[in-house]
Amino acid sequence: MNKHLMVVDDEAPTRDMMALYFSSRGYLVSTASTSDELMDISEQNRPDLMILDIDLGENCSLDVLPLLRQRHPSMPVVIFTGLTDDHSLIERAQKANISGYLRKTQPLSQMLDLIKTILPD
Repeated sequence: MNKHLMVVDDEAPTRDMMALYFSSRGYLVSTASTSDELMDISEQNRPDLMILDIDLGENCSLDVLPLLRQRHPSMPVVIFTGLTDDHSLIERAQKANISGYLRKTQPLSQMLDLIKTILPD
């Protein structure tokens, strides 16, 4: 059975590119653009791993991370962000027991390597 990834990003081109990249590598991919969507979709069909952008436009996804952890305590979450200089956000993410942190400027192949480490075949 294919592993299910959820990509959460408020920027449609980024979300679509990541969904295409991971689905072409055999993953089932769901997407969301807001924290409300991510909670709804993750309740309907729990992903094996979530790739979560910190800045979702209307709010910081780290604000919803505690609720996500309550509902899915063992689900790995990889933070994916373009906010490279905000050390306080990165520290908050690390305290929320994230499984990994990547910058948007890193190649998707590095994200794939991290996912394969977290979710071995």
